[in-house]
Amino acid sequence: MKRMMSLSLLTLIVVGAPAVAQTVSLEPVGGSGNSITAIPGEQVAIDVFLTDSPVDVRGYQLTTEATVSNGSAGSLTSDGAPSVDEGRGDYIFSGASGTIPGVSANPVRVINATVSASDAVTVGMSLVYLGTFSYTIAADAKGTFTIDLVNPGVDSLLADAASDPIAFTTVAAEINVPATLIIEPATANISPGDSITLQVFVSRTAPDDLLKGYELTLPVSASGGSGGSLDHDGNDPVVDAGNMDYVFGADATLTDTTATPNPRILNAVVSSADSANVPALAYLGEFTYTASNDASGDFVVEFVNPGTDTGTSETTLADAASNPIAFVGLNATITVGGGAIPCTRDCDCYFDAVDNGTPFDVCDYHYCDGGSCTSCPRRWGNTCDSYTGFVQTDDILCAVTGFGNYCACPNGDLIGSGNAKGPSGSPLGTDDILAIVA
Repeated sequence: MKRMMSLSLLTLIVVGAPAVAQTVSLEPVGGSGNSITAIPGEQVAIDVFLTDSPVDVRGYQLTTEATVSNGSAGSLTSDGAPSVDEGRGDYIFSGASGTIPGVSANPVRVINATVSASDAVTVGMSLVYLGTFSYTIAADAKGTFTIDLVNPGVDSLLADAASDPIAFTTVAAEINVPATLIIEPATANISPGDSITLQVFVSRTAPDDLLKGYELTLPVSASGGSGGSLDHDGNDPVVDAGNMDYVFGADATLTDTTATPNPRILNAVVSSADSANVPALAYLGEFTYTASNDASGDFVVEFVNPGTDTGTSETTLADAASNPIAFVGLNATITVGGGAIPCTRDCDCYFDAVDNGTPFDVCDYHYCDGGSCTSCPRRWGNTCDSYTGFVQTDDILCAVTGFGNYCACPNGDLIGSGNAKGPSGSPLGTDDILAIVA
């Protein structure tokens, strides 16, 4: 049975330590070895492993803490008591007849031991799992953070089959939180044919870097989607110096924008002395994309060749000395036709929301219902807002009214000659009125 326990229950009393040193390694889940790059607000899980222990291990106590280094700011905060996943195949005591695990949130600690000394494990050179700790990166975090065991030999211990101490070394986890380039909105839902303006922000180059300039490059066409395309609108991207969050404020800058071959913004202050301190979000520029009329699905807009290589990177940040600043670029996902199309009148519904953004189908009746477009199969010549399923005099009158004014009878284009497929509408044709009368 699992229960909370104290160190005295394990009798892990350190009096001395043998010369052989095992290794306890803290490894961020999803990282590379003992390090990971993360962003403010993100939760990071740390798995703890033991390796290279020729001495039988019966129990352990692991206490962790996060420390700040390298001119960093902000903090990492424990998410509470750690955990031990006893179902993992690499769990150190997976073959034991019984264990006595315990965890606590203050201090952040795992204590675990086998009930029987005969179940002590010889680890050898393989990695075995001991437990998982979770930390959340503060919203104002920036720099390098270390998560390590507290006071090895005192607050963090290994014990052998006789409950004697085992000497060990540790390899700490390193959490790198660089500056962040963010595309806003990060997610959005638009209709086919619609345009969306994406703004780019930089988050927290401070305190170790001042921002002198930047290059932002986005793709001419977004990736993904299940049909059609989401393309840059072909106009030069914009740096709105009047934006209240503009990174360089009223300082003099050298700015260059282009739409080809990929939309790009180059911007820098004239004087290095005006390099910006960016402790939070700051506006950099904006790009506009348009969905094709047949677009559908999730499209991803991501930075082109982001990095710190001055020779090949096409999305970069530069400090006051014109040296590259490390950063993480976050993508935006734009869903086209993923939900009901908003409307205020029937003529707004020139795409079939039921079919998730397929072109207007003259065989369907389209109308605005409660602020969202909907449709149902059109029967014969029924065009009127009061859909009845059969032709009445009001359908003929509706079509006559819409003759030259699409929005007066948006569902009257039965034959399609009016090409009433756009938000501005087109006149209905005589053939539509004849179709209704017929």
